[in-house]
Amino acid sequence: MEKFRVCRLDVWGNAVDGYTVNDMCEIGNIELSEEAEKPEILQALFKQSLIINPESVDLEMVEIIDAYPDYYLDYEGKPYFLISIEERK
Repeated sequence: MEKFRVCRLDVWGNAVDGYTVNDMCEIGNIELSEEAEKPEILQALFKQSLIINPESVDLEMVEIIDAYPDYYLDYEGKPYFLISIEERK
């Protein structure tokens, strides 16, 4: 398991022209296995009260961009979270 810090992204822009990160705020930590996929990542965020119930989220609208050691979570095409590795266990 690896520990990740979670940052909420404040972005400017749109899907056509692209997005620019305006600000970033660390909001918590989660633990993930190296093989974690979308449902496990959403469940980890939910367990730490960082998102609403993942069962109510349309998984088709969520994209996890793997830029290891970081992950970006986009919702409806808009960058929403940066999930960045904090430490290796």
